[in-house]
Amino acid sequence: MTVENTNNTISYTGNSSVTTFAYNFLTYSADHIFIYFDDVLQSSGFTITGVGDDNGGDVVFVSPPATGVTIRIDRTVPDTQLLEYQEYGPFPAKANERGLDLLTMAVQQNAREIARGSGNIEAKKMDKQPTADTNNIVIFDSEGNSKDSGKKLNEIGNGGSFVGENPPNNPEQGDRWTRCTDMKGFIWYVDADGGQWVEDRPSYGEDTIGDVSVPYIFDTVADYQASTTVFPIGKTIHLNDRGADFTVIAGTGTANGFNVIASNSTGQSVDYTPRDFVSVVACGAIPDGATDNWRAFYYSLRLAVDGGFGVVSYPSGVLLTSRAIRLDNFNYDNDTYYAGALSGVTHRGAGMESTTIKSIGYNNVFSSFPEPYMDNADVPTGTRGSDITIEAMTIDCDYDANPDYGTSTYSNVDKKYEVSKLGGTWGNGASTPAVATWAADNYQYPIYMNRNERVLIKDCLFKRSWYNGVEIYRSNNIRVKANIFLNVGDKPNVFGTYCAVEPDNSSQYIWITGNTIENCGSGIVSNGDPLPYATSPVSNVVVSDNQFINISSSGVFAFSWVQDWIITGNTFEGIGATPIYVFDDNRPLKEPNRHPDRFEITHNIINSYNINNVDTVGIRFNGISASILGNTVIQRRTTTTANTRAILVSDANIELGSFEQNQFLISNNICQGRFPTDTNSGVIQIMSEGATCTGNTISLLGSDANTPFIIFNDNSVMSGNTITGSYANKLPYNFVGCTGTLNDPLLMPLFDAATTATQTNLSDQYYTVAWDDWGTIVADNLSMYEEPNNQIAAAYSGYYRVNFTARFQNAGDTSSPKDILCGLEVGSNIVEATTQEAQGGSVTIQVSALIYMDAAQVIKARVYSSDTDWNLRSGTRMTFEYIGSFN
Repeated sequence: MTVENTNNTISYTGNSSVTTFAYNFLTYSADHIFIYFDDVLQSSGFTITGVGDDNGGDVVFVSPPATGVTIRIDRTVPDTQLLEYQEYGPFPAKANERGLDLLTMAVQQNAREIARGSGNIEAKKMDKQPTADTNNIVIFDSEGNSKDSGKKLNEIGNGGSFVGENPPNNPEQGDRWTRCTDMKGFIWYVDADGGQWVEDRPSYGEDTIGDVSVPYIFDTVADYQASTTVFPIGKTIHLNDRGADFTVIAGTGTANGFNVIASNSTGQSVDYTPRDFVSVVACGAIPDGATDNWRAFYYSLRLAVDGGFGVVSYPSGVLLTSRAIRLDNFNYDNDTYYAGALSGVTHRGAGMESTTIKSIGYNNVFSSFPEPYMDNADVPTGTRGSDITIEAMTIDCDYDANPDYGTSTYSNVDKKYEVSKLGGTWGNGASTPAVATWAADNYQYPIYMNRNERVLIKDCLFKRSWYNGVEIYRSNNIRVKANIFLNVGDKPNVFGTYCAVEPDNSSQYIWITGNTIENCGSGIVSNGDPLPYATSPVSNVVVSDNQFINISSSGVFAFSWVQDWIITGNTFEGIGATPIYVFDDNRPLKEPNRHPDRFEITHNIINSYNINNVDTVGIRFNGISASILGNTVIQRRTTTTANTRAILVSDANIELGSFEQNQFLISNNICQGRFPTDTNSGVIQIMSEGATCTGNTISLLGSDANTPFIIFNDNSVMSGNTITGSYANKLPYNFVGCTGTLNDPLLMPLFDAATTATQTNLSDQYYTVAWDDWGTIVADNLSMYEEPNNQIAAAYSGYYRVNFTARFQNAGDTSSPKDILCGLEVGSNIVEATTQEAQGGSVTIQVSALIYMDAAQVIKARVYSSDTDWNLRSGTRMTFEYIGSFN
């Protein structure tokens, strides 16, 4: 609703008769309606109607108000605001609109009370025109009434306080003046050189200006620039927004650009740009591609957190670090944790093409993973990081310069890392030079999140990392948006290749949107761990509008306890194996009922995959339920010879719970190109019950495909699919060991014979249609293979709806009518026939029948005429539709 007028009060006069009085304004609660009799609030004796109605409602009294009583109806809303939104949560329009309405109502009622001069407003009423002589100070009594103090502003001295735009006359030592425009306070300070107004800073006494041993603090460079204070040479100035001390050299101290230099770098002038952030340069970082800046990064982070600045700024250039920038409250000074959580920090570069942070050696760049000597369980509660942003930078792990201690060069065959390469003592007590038996692959990530909340990663370039670009471990509400991942996880080690982004173990509410992922090991991998220590599935994940280009293994690979995913609008180009792969991990010790479930895989474009030439699928789902809708799967590579399918659903290794049921919808997908498949495979392959496959288009190139559809389980429905091209199997739907499949007899496959036929002149004066070899395949129709005597074999035992249409052209004598007979022949028996008398021109004749046939039994159509000058024309065809067994 809206508040379309300013009505919020209405008055009437009682007459001892009328009991109903209307109000003409919107109210959201009867508690917001206040009734007054002669300005006395009434609490009972009436009811209120019309709550929520734009036009208002009625106040109905039990007894009519007395004659002459003034009845006032006010709308008065509370001075509170109870609407609360969660970050990344829903933003309900109705609730928001209602909150704005209540705010508008509050503004209207305040205007009403001001106009009335009511005491309902908390602030005391002030005289509209205080009486005082010009330039005299006005004072107020306890009731808010004004009067003339009898004194002028510049007549107050002896330690008094002044408020005005200009300083008072005749100040004395200790006098204070507050400037009106900015309410900044000053104190009159007298030294050997005379008196001066200096900024009043309560944390320092008057003598601290001249005492060079005591630093003077400004919050920002801008505050220092605005100061008129003259500081002595050698005075230390601490600037909070720089996080460092500076020393005054020659000059007046009015910040002319060269009056203050960094105490730890003589000759370096202060950058006077006002800031509300912490610059890592001010804390000692040097973007020269040679200096290790980890300590400057650490101090910048602590200053941003402790000083409340919120933003850590990284300059253009290459910044090296040998230790991770922490995403939690870890204390590098003593290798413990600060109390409380690290929250509300933004790490901001100058742009992904300008700022590069590069790791030195074997370490993460941003991390909340515990150090090697600390087990995860020993991390103090409440010290994790939240509300963090990382943006506008390149994060480079430089794997060409930094070896991976998980490769065979540094690890034994059991895939353990050498502690001697990592340093420190590991959680299991292993130390140099033993081989670690713990935490094999938790280092050398660009970003490793461990139990973080509400993190945004955007506009960054990730490159040259042995491991995942962004690891999301047991973390929630994470957004990875508009980044580029280049050569991430593409170098294999003893664990294989890694990926751009991994939502891992129990992570929830993850958005991976608008990223470009190129030349990586895999695109997105999710380990929904089914083992007992996992607390929840990796769930509520959105993978949307990403580009996957030249991926070594899989584009999106999610397995085990993964649920409630949306994979939509992505493009895949040049994928080594499977572009979208979801499967159930049948590992030992797994917990029951931890399976992939409730996936929506929609409107993705897969263009070229199976570069590795292995047994694979464009979209493969092994789980409980999924909707696979509107995707385009294109495979045109002529060098691909391995078994290659477009879409496969299955429920292998899954034991359904008592309330679980397989549900698969495969609809309106386009599968185009070459799909070399073996005799046990189809372009679309169903290996689970409960699948509906409808409205899909399979357009085949070449003759590599075995069959368009292959179904291994019962209770599936195939309908309205379109098939074009050639394939090896004789049937478009290959049902392997199925009973009760295709449970809607009206949606059975339709087998269509050739659309052209040739004339055969036989001595017994009948024509037998000679079907083309394979012919043309159209919607759910198949040109049946040519058998001896031009017959069609039934695929299954059951009833068939057969329709034969023949078109003729009289090529001879048209002066007299001729008889034409069409018949359907099963074995040696004509089971249905029709006769038509025709004389000249073009003639069409049709015969239809519902026929029971055994599997492999053959049927053929025959045309008889006494005149051999009738020629069959293009358009002669037979349709052969399986209805079912009806057992």
